[in-house]
Order: sequence, then C-alpha cells, then structure tokens
Amino acid sequence: MPPKAVTYNSNSIVYFKGDRSGYVYVLKSGQISLSYTDLQTGQEVHDLIKTGEFFGVKAALGGYIHDETATVLVESQVLQFSVAEFEELVSRNKRLISKMLRVFSTQLRRIHNQVQDLMASETSADPELGLFEVGRYYQKEGDPLKARAAFEKYLSYYPRGTYVAGVQKAMNELTTSSSKRQTALEEDIPSLFICRKKMDRGEYQDAYKGLSLLYRHPSLTDEEKPETEMLLGICLFQLNMFKDAAAQFTSLVKKYPRHGQLDVICYYLGLSYREMGDREKALGFLTKSVTMLRDNQKKGRASEILQELKAEAHV
Repeated sequence: MPPKAVTYNSNSIVYFKGDRSGYVYVLKSGQISLSYTDLQTGQEVHDLIKTGEFFGVKAALGGYIHDETATVLVESQVLQFSVAEFEELVSRNKRLISKMLRVFSTQLRRIHNQVQDLMASETSADPELGLFEVGRYYQKEGDPLKARAAFEKYLSYYPRGTYVAGVQKAMNELTTSSSKRQTALEEDIPSLFICRKKMDRGEYQDAYKGLSLLYRHPSLTDEEKPETEMLLGICLFQLNMFKDAAAQFTSLVKKYPRHGQLDVICYYLGLSYREMGDREKALGFLTKSVTMLRDNQKKGRASEILQELKAEAHV
C-alpha cells in the first residue's frame, strides 16, 4: 500500500512531545518545525524540517514516546507511513538508507552537542555533576546501555562522590527494569511495539490477546498503562465488540481524565455509540473529537459521520 498523504492546516500539530505513534512522516510540502527542550538552558529550541525529510522515525521504529513536538507553520502535506510500509520502503531503497543515516547523524550531533554544552556550562562546571546528569538524561530517554555506561564511569571516577547514592539508585532502577523486560521475553509477552505493529496489519485478535497479557504483566510500566488500555479499546472496536469498547474507553477517561490521546478516545467512543444505535451520545463524543483531533483522516471521518447523524435526525 502507498503511504497516506495527509494535509495539515497552519498552526496544527502532527504530534506532541510525549505522544506515541506508529507512523513515520515525510514532509512533502509546506513548513513544519520540531520543538524540543535544550538540555543546557532548559529553553525551547525549534528545528525546521526540510522538504523530503523524515521525522518521527525514532519513536515509531523504537516504540518510544516522541521527544519533540511537530508543529505545522503553514499548510503542509505530509506522507504518513506505517512502520511496516516504512520498513518495506527502506529495505528496497539504498539511497533512502543513506539519507536516513544523514538525518540520524544530525540528530545525534544535536544531542551530543547539548550534552557537551551541559557538561561545559557554568551551571554544570563540576564534571562530577555533568557525568551524573548525562546518565540521568539517557535513563529518562529510555537508553539503558548509555545510562549505565555513564553511571559506571561516575562510580569509577568518583567512588565517594556527592551523587553516589543517586547513581546507585538509578542503576538499581535500570537493573529492575531490565529484569522485568527479560522476564517478559522469557514468558513470551509481546511488547507494546509488537502489538501496535499487529494492529497496523489488521491483526486485531492477536493484538488484543497480546495487549491483555502485557497489561497484566509486571514488565508494563505506569507510563505505558494508559496507552495499553486505549489500544485494548481500539481492538475491541475493530472486533465489533462495540459495547465492550465503549465500556473500556469510558473507564479509561475516568481513570485518566488528562490522557494524552483524549481526542482519539472521544473519536472511538462516538463511533462505538453510533454502532450501538445511541445517536445522542455518538453526536456528543464525535462533536468533541472534531474540535480536538490532530489526525486529519480521523477528523474528516468524524465530520462525515456527524453530517450523516444530523441528516438522519431530519428524516
């Protein structure tokens, strides 16, 4: 299947920092800015995406949350690839691989420069603190190998340092997290990334089984639970279990009223109630979703269904 071409209006958002996504994006036309927090100053930095450049790759392929917000500056058209589509494209295009490596090199340089600046800045003139902060940064970014390497260096250089207790605590957390993940692998518990890929391929029954196992497993972190519960609801909807889907999403909203993907939840609640024949609730949730949705495809579909529901009311 070819990638989907999605048009974004000026001042809209492709994705927010902290969102998860199963898509890789390519800027076809327009202007999009990636904003992230500078490690040294704590201030927001903006990088312009060039036409033809990929973005959102690390989050999609690695199953991570986005570490930047993608803001549309003028009306733009973006090609949206599922992970499977992107992997197929890359596997048969050597020039594309070369281009991706250049993009990744730029991103890695950016991170490296920020870390170097952080260690060299006046506020972090103390190299001991700088090394400790580097370890914490990579731990937060979900890169346990780099985090552990930084912490081990710290203990080697500063065995009686100021931050020894903090380093030991962080390393214990890394060990615990690694142990949980290993246990999950040994028990054949799928990751969120694998479950999302199954959903991308339309394998909702298998995805639902995997998500159910994962949700009950101790390897699932508190940060991953809200998304896991949302994906369970989407699987139920796609399996035509509309009543169960509505119950799942309703429980999710009550549990996480500030859920990062409330727009998507309202969208599926509206669709579920429509399938159940509850026009009033469908109208309410779909109307709310249209004002919130960042996915233009879902937004367009919600608007179409709203028009249909309103037309049915006048028949």
